[in-house]
Amino acid sequence: MSSPATPTPREPAYTDIEDVALSRSWFHTLKSVQGMNFTVFWENTDDSFKSQPEVFRARSAASLRSRWSVLQRVVQTYPRTVCMKFAMDGN
Repeated sequence: MSSPATPTPREPAYTDIEDVALSRSWFHTLKSVQGMNFTVFWENTDDSFKSQPEVFRARSAASLRSRWSVLQRVVQTYPRTVCMKFAMDGN
């Protein structure tokens, strides 16, 4: 009989500041998406996210993808121009 797998501990919840940094990183990466596959896109988004001055903990590309899917559902209720302005200005 095999033993049950040890669960991976969850990362701490995202802060509002990290959500803004993720939005900014996603938008920045989106501007240069030509020729990128899905994996490279999220690796580049992860690199951009880590370079944001307000980010104080590392997140994996998979974690960022997962968080982005949550944010995307919320963002879809607002006009795109408002969301892009928020992501670029941080206001």
